[in-house]
Amino acid sequence: SFCPTCRAVSARCLGRGWGMILVEVYADNQLTWADAVPYERSGGNITPKLNELSTPFGAADAQHICFLNEARMRRSRYEILHYQTTDYHDDGPPALDQIVEACRLIEQGLQDKKQVVVYVPEGASHAPHRSFSALCVAAHRILVRGETTAQAMAPWPSDSSQDSGLSFFMHSWAFRDAPAPPRMLSMEHCLQALEVARDRGWMDVSSFDAAAYMALWRKFDSSWLVPGEILVLGDPMSTVVDPDPATASSLEPEEGAAGRPQVASGTFTGFFRENNVQLLVRLNLTSEPGLRRSYEASVFTKHGIQCLHAGYDDVGGGVPSRKVLKKVLAKSKEVAGEGQKAAIAFHCKGGFGRSVACACMWLAYKHDLNSQIAFAWSRMARPGSITTQNQAKLLQGFAGRDAIEEFLEKSDECCTLS
Repeated sequence: SFCPTCRAVSARCLGRGWGMILVEVYADNQLTWADAVPYERSGGNITPKLNELSTPFGAADAQHICFLNEARMRRSRYEILHYQTTDYHDDGPPALDQIVEACRLIEQGLQDKKQVVVYVPEGASHAPHRSFSALCVAAHRILVRGETTAQAMAPWPSDSSQDSGLSFFMHSWAFRDAPAPPRMLSMEHCLQALEVARDRGWMDVSSFDAAAYMALWRKFDSSWLVPGEILVLGDPMSTVVDPDPATASSLEPEEGAAGRPQVASGTFTGFFRENNVQLLVRLNLTSEPGLRRSYEASVFTKHGIQCLHAGYDDVGGGVPSRKVLKKVLAKSKEVAGEGQKAAIAFHCKGGFGRSVACACMWLAYKHDLNSQIAFAWSRMARPGSITTQNQAKLLQGFAGRDAIEEFLEKSDECCTLS
């Protein structure tokens, strides 16, 4: 049934009128998701007002979890490290570390033989948390139980469109004084991406290192789309000139006594070599507003790291032309063919738009995936990814490798899908 007040759908809609919604995530009722729950604040945390509920809210000894309270999940904040997002509409899906930590919290409760109830507080101010919380709960069935997207979606809306309320903005970086982006990234799309990542070994909830994930993002402004294979980052010079002391401060080691290079740890060349990055693809221009000057390719080539300049103006929605895509994919195929373990790093100025669009196209091409999967995965692997509606539409248009090749064979009169 559909609740017109809460804008959510569930197997059971109970509680104070249409106020509270309960979703039985597992048939044994050991995991329940509750929406629009009356609450109070206690010690800085959100706690449910159990005495005000007219329906059972779990067993007497149930473990009640609100992800907004969990420090290990960064209290469910949608963050883009190194950037302030208060001026933007930013309601994207949770980051990978948040999804994993949610699954671990849930599993810990279930292993303790408790009924786990994950709840969302009532009120318009918590509406964005609804989709965040629901995705984290549904992900447990995929990442911990090893189930399919269809199984994980079974208790939730059969219609995964924006009307279900369980969806996210299709892109980031839309100013608040402009219309919000469409909510065209559904929970189902995100679960499909998590299922693919699990099956292909890109993500294992038992071994995922949340601290390392955050440290990589914080120090090098980098995120793996495919660990050890496809890396996305901001222009290394953008990071080096960042006054934040937590970020890497140099591209390569400085020479020490007698001309010997100092320890490479903490430099971009050292980081790339440690992770077998053999190709660095630059999608921004060498000089752009906000970036006075990018790096010289020789900084990396002398360390055995190839560089490909495929930069283009961030205009017209920041979508790469066919010429750019052909150049990027041809070089990526060449480098990947030289060694199966070779990693390729893609960057633009900030590492969210042009770089992610091209990296996703390479991901979809190399692994013969629907580009929609790459799109949804990138939005979780690197929050802030995809900066325009045109980029999002590009990544929703290909069923796999053959479709990409067919697209690239067309004339390059227009840089968008036609």
